[in-house]
Amino acid sequence: MHRFPNPGSTLDNIVNIFVFIYENIDRNNIFNLHDMQEILVLNGLISSSGNIGIEALLGGSNKDLSRDKTYNQCKMYAEIYRSLGWIQSGEKALLYNFTLLGDHVVRATNRTPIISKCFLGMAFPNEVLAVKGDYELRPFVAILKTMKRLNGVLSRDEMILGPLSLSDDTNDQKFDEMCQNLINLRLDSDDFNEALDKMTKARKISKTTAGNYTRLPLGVLRDLDWALPVEDNVNYSKIQNTYKMTQNGKSVLASVINNHRDIRMKNLKSLSEDKIVKLSKYSFYKTLEYCNFDISNLDFDFSKLTNEINSEFGTDNILFSPFQQLSRDTLFDIFQDSMPVTKRASTYVPTENVSQNTVSRLQESIIPVENEPHTESNAFSKEVQLLLHDHTEEEVASKIKETYKGYTKEKFYPLIGNIFNSMGIQCDIPPHGVNSRRWDAILLSEEEDSIPIEIKSPTEELHISVKAVRQALENKIILQSRQAVPNKQETSTYAVGFELPNARAEVSELINDIEKIYGIKIAIMGIDELLRLSVNCIAANKTIAFDNLAKTKGIING
Repeated sequence: MHRFPNPGSTLDNIVNIFVFIYENIDRNNIFNLHDMQEILVLNGLISSSGNIGIEALLGGSNKDLSRDKTYNQCKMYAEIYRSLGWIQSGEKALLYNFTLLGDHVVRATNRTPIISKCFLGMAFPNEVLAVKGDYELRPFVAILKTMKRLNGVLSRDEMILGPLSLSDDTNDQKFDEMCQNLINLRLDSDDFNEALDKMTKARKISKTTAGNYTRLPLGVLRDLDWALPVEDNVNYSKIQNTYKMTQNGKSVLASVINNHRDIRMKNLKSLSEDKIVKLSKYSFYKTLEYCNFDISNLDFDFSKLTNEINSEFGTDNILFSPFQQLSRDTLFDIFQDSMPVTKRASTYVPTENVSQNTVSRLQESIIPVENEPHTESNAFSKEVQLLLHDHTEEEVASKIKETYKGYTKEKFYPLIGNIFNSMGIQCDIPPHGVNSRRWDAILLSEEEDSIPIEIKSPTEELHISVKAVRQALENKIILQSRQAVPNKQETSTYAVGFELPNARAEVSELINDIEKIYGIKIAIMGIDELLRLSVNCIAANKTIAFDNLAKTKGIING
């Protein structure tokens, strides 16, 4: 079974952490896992035993690195970034440098297309990573192909037993047999469980461990909108939690399997050095062009290269990612990139005795978070402005609310940020996984104040619950304790969701009790009231005063 690392993150977090590392390590430096550990732990992006920052870095360190939690978490991130082609290493596997592909991931205005290409480009074996097992697999393409063959749905355990355990996905007979086996096992859940038990015992892993290896691919399917979790009682003998292919997933699969050439390491053995150079340059720059990068200033004729590829391979639809399959030395020769030789100067030295001098140097390494100013014009406000030409304010609010009902948190949280920004209130959405900033959003004032917000998307809970109120309280307590941004004790903390609470009396009572015990005001706002306020602001070209929100308490309803 192919084993994906599991650093316990969403795809969003994996990307945000890479960008943070990239922006805080010199592009021309070599770095190691301790450098990553220093940057990520000190700045609260990963934690150790509930601690963050210097306390987590020093308290979680261990001479036996196999027991150092944050070190091993960084190791898993690095393995993911290497397999995606964003960083690479040479003879010393734990010394890294950024790649040209990694540069463009950071620079992309819209990162989804290039990230999607990177996951499709992942193939094993390769010269990038040494992985256990003798198998031939392009995992994400194999998963999508299996899903399509099995009536558009594939469960987690079917992924384990099927495509992730396939010995050779380029062998049509083996692929067909794997799909037919899964179809047969769907008829009887007992037979399926027996087959899964047999497979995990043969590989000497537990079902839980096997399930952990699927967290990354399942997160990728969801976050790239290739497949979404559903309950299915049509394709299985009894109701099953599974993943259903989206229209986007079908389109992505069609783009890589229709009239394409899938180039693997075994295919490269029969190619001349010149053809490998051409293939690598074509594949990389074609990806950049697809992802809306300007490639007009290349020092060679890309149209001519495209014709040569078409002539030599019978198509210019090539599935091959050089930074995910070729060695670092080969890539430097092909792309004439300058090889970094200087090691990053580390502040954190794990073997050094902890002293006040060490702590002082670490404190200086904490990177201040700067909240970029938001403009009032964004995708949300532009949509409202267009609708206001033909509809009343009430009609606009009602019309757009319905489009948000199926939003996951990945789409709903940024939407809430845009709505507040459209009212002239600066709203910051922290990256996922920043433990020092537990709130989902925060409103910022020029008067040294802020309002933390707990957000609940409609797919998390349709009606704001008592749990959301408690989390809003926790956000305020953490903010007051850590003072990550200025915050006045008397300023309210918010819970924002799709619909107001069902049990309003219970929620109101809890809000009153919290104020009596903790002296903290909590305000609850549903999307109806938020849209009413924002649409009115946009229509009248006005803003809302921060103080009006800061002093509000209870359930806000018109």
